Amino acid sequence: MCHHGSPCAHRRRLLASLPAAALLAGLGLSPARADAPKVELPAPGPRDTCPVCGMFVAQYPEWVATILWDDGIAVQFDGAKDFFKYLDNLDKYAPDAPPRRSREWG
Repeated sequence: MCHHGSPCAHRRRLLASLPAAALLAGLGLSPARADAPKVELPAPGPRDTCPVCGMFVAQYPEWVATILWDDGIAVQFDGAKDFFKYLDNLDKYAPDAPPRRSREWG
């Protein structure tokens, strides 16, 4: 256990003051901004399923991830993990899909 005045107690005080010092130095004071225009993506329907895991997407609205392809086809996922799995292995999850580019991600 650390005693008042010991090196351990000094280390704790130093570590406790680091967040305040970072704020005073200006780190984290400016909000992050994205200058990209807002994208309107289609909302998932009640029967839409994730192509990776098969779960119903609409049950998790705060986690939905969507790819909107150039041809207007929207593919929706129940979370970011499956979204990235899909993109990493299109041959497995969309073997019959024609080569296409993504118009929007969200």
